[in-house]
Amino acid sequence: MRRIMTVVVLSSLLHAAPQSLPGKLEKVAVLNLKNTEGISRAEAELLSDRLRNELFSTGSVQVMERDQMQAVLAEQGFQQSGATCSDEGCMVQLGKMLGVKLLISGSIGKLGKLYMVNVKSINVETAQIMKAVFEDIRGDIEDVVAVIPAIALKLTCRAPGMNRKIAFKSSEKRDTDDRPVEKKESGDKPAAAVPLPCDGSVFVERIRLPESVIGFSITPSDERDIDDMLVDAFEESLDKEIMSVTPGQLANTSCKALTVRVIPKRYAVAKAIRGQFTGTMKVEVAFFASPAEKQPLIIVVITKTGDRHWGDPTPLKNAFDEIAEAIEEDLYSKVRKTLSKAGF
Repeated sequence: MRRIMTVVVLSSLLHAAPQSLPGKLEKVAVLNLKNTEGISRAEAELLSDRLRNELFSTGSVQVMERDQMQAVLAEQGFQQSGATCSDEGCMVQLGKMLGVKLLISGSIGKLGKLYMVNVKSINVETAQIMKAVFEDIRGDIEDVVAVIPAIALKLTCRAPGMNRKIAFKSSEKRDTDDRPVEKKESGDKPAAAVPLPCDGSVFVERIRLPESVIGFSITPSDERDIDDMLVDAFEESLDKEIMSVTPGQLANTSCKALTVRVIPKRYAVAKAIRGQFTGTMKVEVAFFASPAEKQPLIIVVITKTGDRHWGDPTPLKNAFDEIAEAIEEDLYSKVRKTLSKAGF
């Protein structure tokens, strides 16, 4: 019924969200979506309210209430929830007035039978557009409402289920794998030397995307976004506690834990319209009885093509978004018997 195109731009909206503690979530404000051709102001406001509720439901952000936001803006002379702002500079000023870290704005309009929803998030401190989500929906206004939860998840880069364990925390220092590592106090061991807890969690090795496979150099931030996406998918699929770990940590553990490695095999691009291109990614999802095992219990091959876009990272990330969806939907059905026989 609907055709959706999602585009992710620049770095993650909440790159450190998994490390946030309750009560310390990033505070965001959502401006009412600007209504354009074919959409009434009342419809745009209702969709804006639904977006606020869905963002709150992700558990990744603290959402400013609309009434509170309008009261603050009214005192400063802004009307219609800041809808008169159209450039990043104005929105940054508005976000500072509201006292939020991130400001979300956008528009919705109709072209023929196609609804077009454009939403972006702006970092109030840096004035950078942190993420942009474009949704083209063919159908009725009810089909637009059905897409709002997906938009909220794309904006936060989080899937439901925030309870997974992170064995690798973000900081300024990086290890030889160019991944963030924990800051060390005097006398502390490096993160790779800290023993992993043997508590029944499933170890998922952090993905590596070498230039020799994907054809370009990916930033650590983009690689981390893809890794988070996959870990969330495994958590949903396996319904178990997941621990995201580095190769160094796996090499230094004696735990007999189920271990998963996602191995990139091939990436190919194809030209699309308007100078854009799609990316098709082939990966092997290998399950091992323990980190020390060399022979996998089972390997599942997944090949997916993501939505078209410009630039190198976005088509790749869109392809991994499709892979994550495949993992959530049917991976367990393919590995259930094998894992059950192995005692998992």
